[in-house]
Amino acid sequence: MSPEAVTQMKERRILPARSDSRGPQEGPWRQPAVVALATAAAMCGLGRLVYGRKSRRQEAREAVVHAELRLANERLQAMVEELQRSDRIKGEFLNTVSHDLRIPLTTIVGHAELLEDRADGHLSPEQSDSVEAILTATERMRRLLEDLLDFARMEAGRFRLEPQWISVPEVLREAVEGIRPLAACKKQTLEAFGDTDIPGLFVDPGRILQILNNLLSNAVKFTPTGGRITVAWHHIDNEVQISVSDTGIGIPKELQPRLFSKFFRVDQPGASTGHGLGLAIAQALAKAHGGHVEVESSPGKGSRFTVHLPLGAQASSDGHGLGGGARRSEAGVGTRA
Repeated sequence: MSPEAVTQMKERRILPARSDSRGPQEGPWRQPAVVALATAAAMCGLGRLVYGRKSRRQEAREAVVHAELRLANERLQAMVEELQRSDRIKGEFLNTVSHDLRIPLTTIVGHAELLEDRADGHLSPEQSDSVEAILTATERMRRLLEDLLDFARMEAGRFRLEPQWISVPEVLREAVEGIRPLAACKKQTLEAFGDTDIPGLFVDPGRILQILNNLLSNAVKFTPTGGRITVAWHHIDNEVQISVSDTGIGIPKELQPRLFSKFFRVDQPGASTGHGLGLAIAQALAKAHGGHVEVESSPGKGSRFTVHLPLGAQASSDGHGLGGGARRSEAGVGTRA
């Protein structure tokens, strides 16, 4: 580079002017661009140092959080296993107790029936009433044990259905006649009616009867003396609807969503105590058949429980086929049970 070019570059401050003094106030580090670059470099280095420390602290925090989550998960898993074990023990206990109670219960029923059959008029009215009370109480006990056994089977996953073609009116009449003595004790009016030309259902007749028994026993229980209980069945769209209505105490709206929960009991004046399994089992049985149970109720006006059972394959024509119109058959309409 020629001396003239060097001189021009120094004048334009592209190159620093040479100085014999090397103090801090002179030299190339006084140039604004160089100072700015140095400052930026220093800040970047400091930033890397600071942020590097924050990242390490963050990693330490995350390690602590992960350790706490792992311990919480281990505790939760232990709690789940303990609850499962307790639930299994409860199911085994219910199953064992229910079976063991059936033996003395069968003995009591047998002797009571024997006493009733062989009395030949030798029992006084008070004694006859006592025998009848024994038979009524043992029947309630039998139903309770059946509910407990079914609950244990459901919890253990050993619940089975044995479906066959049934006549809906016949099963319903059987349920009505079975509950009639209990309704008679409270002088309640029990009536039943529905469509005669109703399609047959491919269901488990014993389980359908169990659903109806649970609903009817609740209706008798929660309906005052002299009240009315109505059973109706209809073919609507692609399902059979069976309703059990009563003029009982009714159920508050806020309690209705919990009615089908296990061990739930309505706690209100006029409501008798129970084991809280009847409606839960009825709902489970209905769902096992592809249907469900719904409730409509108002306090002081009574309740209506409706069982919805979908129609499956068409039944054969041997007494269970599809019919035409909606004729009504009546069983005990307007009669006092």
